Amino acid sequence: MGHAAAFILQKYIVVKTLKQSALGTTELVLGQNQKVYVRKCLFNAAYPVEAVRGLKQRNLSHIIHAVRSEDKTYLIEEYFEGETLDNVLKSKGYLDEQRVISIAEQVCEALSYLHQHNLVHRDVKPANILLQSNGHIRLIDLGSARLCSAHEAGDTVVIGTQGYAAPEQYGLQSTDFRADVYALGVTMKELLGAGYEGRLNDVIDGCTRFIRGYRYDNIAKVKRALFFAKYHRSLRMGLLGLLVAALGVCAFFYLRPAPDGVAPTPKAVEKAVPTTPALDTPKQEVEPPKATAAPDAKHEPVVPQEQAAETKASKAPKTYPEIKMTPQPQARLQLDIKGFNLSFYKIFGHPSDKELIDEAQVKGAWPISSNSSTALPYWEIIYKGDLINPIFTFQFQGIAFKGTNMQYGDSLSQKNWSVDNPNGWSTTVRLAETGTRQAPRKIYLVNVHKWFWFTNVAKPYVTVTVQADNAETTTKEYPIKILDF
Repeated sequence: MGHAAAFILQKYIVVKTLKQSALGTTELVLGQNQKVYVRKCLFNAAYPVEAVRGLKQRNLSHIIHAVRSEDKTYLIEEYFEGETLDNVLKSKGYLDEQRVISIAEQVCEALSYLHQHNLVHRDVKPANILLQSNGHIRLIDLGSARLCSAHEAGDTVVIGTQGYAAPEQYGLQSTDFRADVYALGVTMKELLGAGYEGRLNDVIDGCTRFIRGYRYDNIAKVKRALFFAKYHRSLRMGLLGLLVAALGVCAFFYLRPAPDGVAPTPKAVEKAVPTTPALDTPKQEVEPPKATAAPDAKHEPVVPQEQAAETKASKAPKTYPEIKMTPQPQARLQLDIKGFNLSFYKIFGHPSDKELIDEAQVKGAWPISSNSSTALPYWEIIYKGDLINPIFTFQFQGIAFKGTNMQYGDSLSQKNWSVDNPNGWSTTVRLAETGTRQAPRKIYLVNVHKWFWFTNVAKPYVTVTVQADNAETTTKEYPIKILDF
């Protein structure tokens, strides 16, 4: 054992053992300066000692010592008072949306700093996020960190917490920064509680897609999505205010009355200015002509020509521009989606599917199946009227499947479904129909072969979207239960 490792073991007094597992031991220790620290002994000789030594960021725990000795690694981390978010959830159940955004933004700052130093945390979860009394957030426990390498086929050690670890952390691929993005998305979903419906759903979806190529590929994109989720109402109201102001200015100039002092028309000027005879011309008296009238004719007053024209015009019937009536668009159908029997059962596989089962187990997943002997999971689409060219989309989180051999409808007739990855593992299945479909509709989404679905999380869910030419697009999210046979 080296001198540095001996110093870490001998000069710090154990106060309390916090955690002990096959990966190592975490202890609360007292240093010679009478300050409390966290000491970790990791059974991992490949731990990136040089990379983590000296890391210091306001949202991270500071690693003071990092030493490798034989097949172990020893760490001394700064200790902070506070409460981990998993304990906060136990007392409160869930956190409000603005609080979760604030927490996620601070965790993003910590992860951004780690990623700049080419490090992946690999264990982001509520238990590793510390909430201090002043509301400050710290991402703790760097014991699972590793260097990000694009040249390795898979992680040498499978590390992470089930339910929060990204699918690739189970050994199929080498983990990169997107593993932290996935864990952050699951953490946000956990903090918001079951049944949350709000503006963060899109951010969570972008973080937690099963196939990592479809996720946000860096923390900067997560931060940008959080920014728009945080200020979307202010931005929308600001744009609406600008639009209203612009319309007000236009209306003012278009509808305002003519101001006093406007120059009269040329005709009015001509009437208003009296004619003055020339100075050298003597004034002549003109005798008005005598009016002659026919015998027995009624004498009517003589009306000036201009006034007669105006009177004639006023008596003429008024004409108005033709108003063309635009037919009102037909009201769009309102849809409702209800799910029934949404549960799958863990199964052990079948010899004929051994290759597929082995491939799933490499990913850390297990096969699941609907129990066709009791009740099949299905969704009922409820509406009044007929759907024109409907499209049904099912997007799974935490569940993947292979193939396109799906069944559909009351009679379980096979249809031509399309999937997002026909040659590999898929998470999204879609059916587009043409023509008119009558209500009600029941959709069974089950596999033809029994061993077809796989999951690697305890709480998967599915997002169902139904759209049609004559209906409002409707989306709902449903949790899926995973039961033991």
